[in-house]
Amino acid sequence: DADGAMAVGSDLPIFGDIVGPVAAKFPLESMLPGDLYWYNDCYGSRGAVSHSNDQVFLAPAFVDGQRIGFVMGWAHFSDIGGLRPGSLSPDATDHFQEGIIIPPVRLMRGGETNEALLEVFWRNGRYPMQSQGDTRALMAAVRLGEKRLEEIAQRFGPDVLADALAQLLSRTETVVRDKLRATFPVGVTRFTDAIDSDGQGNGPFRLRLALTRTEDDRFILDTTETDDQAAGPVNLLMHPDVPGMALGLYFLQGEQGQVLNAGGPRALDEVRLRPGSLLAPRAPAPLGLRGITMMRLLAAFHGLVATARAGEAPAAHSAYVVLTLRGEGFLMSDGVGVGYGARPFADGTDAVYFVAQENYPVEFMELSYPIRLLRYALHRDSGGPGRYRG
Repeated sequence: DADGAMAVGSDLPIFGDIVGPVAAKFPLESMLPGDLYWYNDCYGSRGAVSHSNDQVFLAPAFVDGQRIGFVMGWAHFSDIGGLRPGSLSPDATDHFQEGIIIPPVRLMRGGETNEALLEVFWRNGRYPMQSQGDTRALMAAVRLGEKRLEEIAQRFGPDVLADALAQLLSRTETVVRDKLRATFPVGVTRFTDAIDSDGQGNGPFRLRLALTRTEDDRFILDTTETDDQAAGPVNLLMHPDVPGMALGLYFLQGEQGQVLNAGGPRALDEVRLRPGSLLAPRAPAPLGLRGITMMRLLAAFHGLVATARAGEAPAAHSAYVVLTLRGEGFLMSDGVGVGYGARPFADGTDAVYFVAQENYPVEFMELSYPIRLLRYALHRDSGGPGRYRG
């Protein structure tokens, strides 16, 4: 909305307050039509971005000089420097080894691009042509979103748009809070999950969650008993909005016309983090492979629901299959979807990656990389025994 609250978002519950880091440096009233802001600073954004490959581009939208909202584009860039191709190195011991860090900057002012800033960014990556294409595509996507938002405001009026966005936020908060009440009894519900290793010989690392519902209907998520931060790059700098986003995504299933937005985090009254823990690491702890911890965290939120509902929640799921190749260097990142855990009423969803990305088309892969794809297939009976398959 015009103040930066996310009213319409993707089904990706891993980010927090996107506009806040920009607004802290560039006051909202100083923004002009044609501006575009950019950052990937994990620690500087309190985990709104949680590893440096993720780039955020943000533009304010205006109608007749009135700011009506913001449009955000978010994308994972394949290589931004760092220790290894792809910038995600299991050998990283601090965040500065994971690629270039961009604090909130104004990339465009009144439609004019700071090309020198982009050149510095591209020079720090191993595959500058690929990075240039990704950058231009993301900038264009944000500009198109800005245009579409302005068209809506011109068609219905800025006041109607503002009211619609406010209603979206309010409805999401109401739905999520009502379902929290229906799911969690008064008292404390606990769940613990773990990752085996940080890739450097340390572990396991346990994620301990406790959700408290008080007598006066306050909901408090406590993560302070989670293990200490890792030496390796599996630390997850969890923004306080993430638990509400994750639970919101789960509880909004079946709610037609309702979208994931900042109303989810508002349904939780408090999120407690312990500085120096795996979910609130101190800088410059490495963060690059935080996806491993993130997937266990999202599964742990399902675990809280399962504990409160006597098992009526999806089973745990996997995230990544890692293939190690040797020889002449090239970079290909293709997420191999492995599916979701069984649901209490049906089989799990087969071979779907959690951010809904698709595998590369075979023709593209074989033309672009020195590989041959022999087959795509499901690993039969890989989900384990149970009433329903995972």
